[in-house]
Amino acid sequence: MNKAYENDRRRFQRLKVNLSVFYRVFEAPWSICELVGGDEFEAIAIDLSESGMGLYSQHAFPEGVVLNLSFILYKCDDDGLISFKDPVDVKAMVCYCLPKEDGYYRLGVSFQEVTTKEKYSLANFIYSTRSPKCFI
Repeated sequence: MNKAYENDRRRFQRLKVNLSVFYRVFEAPWSICELVGGDEFEAIAIDLSESGMGLYSQHAFPEGVVLNLSFILYKCDDDGLISFKDPVDVKAMVCYCLPKEDGYYRLGVSFQEVTTKEKYSLANFIYSTRSPKCFI
């Protein structure tokens, strides 16, 4: 069996993406809340699954911080028509934070309290991007 497969603990495969994600701190230690306040920030999602995503962010957050995320997905039908969906709004817990050489951070977040509608939107997005008609 493939060693990489044996070591991958994820239940859902990650899809490489380049999506804008807007976030606010929902639950964090006081020092973090004081630093970023209630402001909304933008990050870039670099991978996505039904259970979480990887973010490229200007802020570092320790493990356990909960963020409110908002991002827009699309659906690509069998004819290659792309339709944008309502924003997905979900809470996500920071699982890890790695500093990058450019001063930004790579965050791994796990979705929390995902509604059935949001689960469907995520699964539908991931499935629809595999259609060859979505690429010209």
